[in-house]
Amino acid sequence: MSPMTTNEHARTSVRLLPALAVALLAVPAAAQQAPNAPAEWGPVKAGLQVSLSGQGEAAAGGEFDFQIALRNAGTGAVALPNAGKAAGWFVIGQQTGTGDKVYYSQRYYPALGLAGWPAELAPGKTIRFDKLSIGEGLAYPSAEARKLLNAYLAGKPAAGVAPAGKIGDIVQPGEVVVRFALMLPKENPPPLAVRSNKYTLTVKPRPLKALSPEGREKFVAELLAQFDKDEWAGKNAHGTAVALGTDVVPYLIKAVKEQKRPAYSRMWMATALADIRDERAAKALIELLDDRVPGVRYVVGYHGPKQKSDKLDTAIIDKVAGSRDTKLTAYTVLGFTVFRGTAPERLLKLSLDSPEPRVRSTVARALKGHASDFNLSRLMGLLKDPDERVRSEAARMLGQLDRRTPQVMRALVEALDQPGEHARQRICKILVEMTGLDYTYDPKADKATREETLGKWRDWIKKAPKRR
Repeated sequence: MSPMTTNEHARTSVRLLPALAVALLAVPAAAQQAPNAPAEWGPVKAGLQVSLSGQGEAAAGGEFDFQIALRNAGTGAVALPNAGKAAGWFVIGQQTGTGDKVYYSQRYYPALGLAGWPAELAPGKTIRFDKLSIGEGLAYPSAEARKLLNAYLAGKPAAGVAPAGKIGDIVQPGEVVVRFALMLPKENPPPLAVRSNKYTLTVKPRPLKALSPEGREKFVAELLAQFDKDEWAGKNAHGTAVALGTDVVPYLIKAVKEQKRPAYSRMWMATALADIRDERAAKALIELLDDRVPGVRYVVGYHGPKQKSDKLDTAIIDKVAGSRDTKLTAYTVLGFTVFRGTAPERLLKLSLDSPEPRVRSTVARALKGHASDFNLSRLMGLLKDPDERVRSEAARMLGQLDRRTPQVMRALVEALDQPGEHARQRICKILVEMTGLDYTYDPKADKATREETLGKWRDWIKKAPKRR
């Protein structure tokens, strides 16, 4: 997630799914693994673990394909039931514009037809089941969880429970949380139910053109309601909108102009417009630069450069030039730097002349991103800034550039003559890293010790060669 997304309109308070699903969807801390791990496994139960992962892309209305695996993580062999008795079900949770939804799937028998199903699973051994497609399977509402689970554990039909529909039709575009529970009957009841890891599936929407006019209007209404629900739901709605592409732009333009909508909703809509390259979107973003909600303007300043529109670029910089909103200036410099690799010259000059230290600090980070000789001299110039936070940031950027020229080294040492213990400590740290000299500055030391350290750096620069 981008800094703008994180700090301004994704201060999410993640809401728990309904209590009936928590037992299967919650992930114990001990069971979590690194996100790049080859396979993630659920908690160990009776020596066994189950892994769940998705296969291929998933689209609303289509099939959802999963790979399930069972392994013995214990030290002794574990007896397994007949393949036809090993059953399991999915728990599927999703945030939508109309609230949190949780469903239980019908029962599946992943071991049926699997060659070589053993009578027992030896320690360290893994069984990988065939691909399981569940889009055509039935989904049941979580409100009937007690009846469903009792029936599943008893191996009986769920009498009196009506399905909500097919899984492929029930699941909406966006992020979906899925977990699988594998039930293994034993000689003595109750059966053993082993939970998988929690898997997050991203479901793509069907193209708007593929829907009937009535279906399209209903889908768009639900999508806009999802933007309005809360910050986290707005993030998911943003992803769905971007996946839909240019067809959704007219709906977003109309909705983002509606001032009655929550600010976070309109900010996510503006972000989606910035992420969909389209002349209509660029024109709407120009209009949003005058929006009464500051966050909406900041979104345009930060995310707007993604459009690569000359008209939008000019409008953003003109807005910065005519505004005293230093936060807008900082976000705009950062946005151009992050998404375009460079900030326009006019914008940099405006930012360097800003009376706000945080804007000048942002410029220091931007200059590091494209440090030509001219911009390097600008960065060194920030070492003379009256605010020690700006000097500290400029020194940090010079350290990351690792330009060990006499001019850079002299500028760093001369910056030590200005007050500010934090900046002095940071600058000395950079100098130590660049020179290998152990002249560390301790701001808590007595005055004489601190002056001695500064004197060592001054003596060193006097003796250092002036050209290289």
